[in-house]
Amino acid sequence: INLLNKLENLNIYDNIYITYSNNKGMDIGGFITSYKKKINLGINYNFILKLHTKTNDSWRFSLLYAILGNNKIIDISYNKIKQKNIGIVGSHSINYYGLKIQNYTKKYIKYFNIKKDFRSNFIAGTIFWIKGDILNFYLNDLELLDKIYDEFPYYYNGSLIREGGGEGLPHAFERLFGIFSENLGFEVHGLSK
Repeated sequence: INLLNKLENLNIYDNIYITYSNNKGMDIGGFITSYKKKINLGINYNFILKLHTKTNDSWRFSLLYAILGNNKIIDISYNKIKQKNIGIVGSHSINYYGLKIQNYTKKYIKYFNIKKDFRSNFIAGTIFWIKGDILNFYLNDLELLDKIYDEFPYYYNGSLIREGGGEGLPHAFERLFGIFSENLGFEVHGLSK
């Protein structure tokens, strides 16, 4: 709380805001909470850098280093997301949809009225740069965002819960960022090979 109070009082930028969310939906629940606040404040960004914690230190380091490791890497990842054909940039672009994830993803596809095949590439780990226009296009219905958030279970941790493959609603939503991007004609670009 003391750190948050200090951050709020720094007045570095006019459009910094801090949100609080319940422990729902892993990083996606917190992201939805913050994104709704952005909508309510009427703030728009050309690019959004989505960052969050990870329980696995090595995985977190790998994801963060790929886009923020040093000045040269930051320039590479930022210049990549500025390209007209690129919609999302992160460490690893993959295309994995287990059966459980397919069912959850189909549910979200219906929510967002997407007609394209849902097996798009996505950035594993949901640490990435994304064009703001992509999110503005899809994440503009506050009631739908509330519905998605409310469907997330409390205290869910995908790395600790592995029932039948262990991937739940937040993992399906992870894939949506890539689906959103590719559905609007943008590429999903992984920087690590």
